[in-house]
Amino acid sequence: VRSGSYAINSQAFCSSIDRVVGLRVKVFGWEKMHRVRWAILTALVSMLSYLIANGIPFFKDLVALCGAATSIPLTLLIPAIFYRRIQGVPLFFPTLHSKYSFVLVLFSMALMVIGLIGAIGSIDVDWSNKTGPFACH
Repeated sequence: VRSGSYAINSQAFCSSIDRVVGLRVKVFGWEKMHRVRWAILTALVSMLSYLIANGIPFFKDLVALCGAATSIPLTLLIPAIFYRRIQGVPLFFPTLHSKYSFVLVLFSMALMVIGLIGAIGSIDVDWSNKTGPFACH
């Protein structure tokens, strides 16, 4: 079941990347070589999936790392950045009318860094106490 799910999800993911990036690459005629682009893209996605799955053998650590890297930016940081861009104020300089969004940007970045440090620390502890990366268990 896993391999079938991976094949279906991988095809949709690779197709989306190819549509966004593939036609914009104008080096060596890549925009015309669809099959070569597709082969390289699917090979890279497969290798990256293998490295992530075996490099972080404990699911809780993978979820913690993904959560630390995405939840704070998606819920706090990106909306604050968009607000500051719409208002036309500099990203890292507070102004009188945008002081709260500035504090939110700083707070979000601090929370993201703390979360990433915690997730990476948890991975390190599991590697040293239970089993290392790419080990069979």
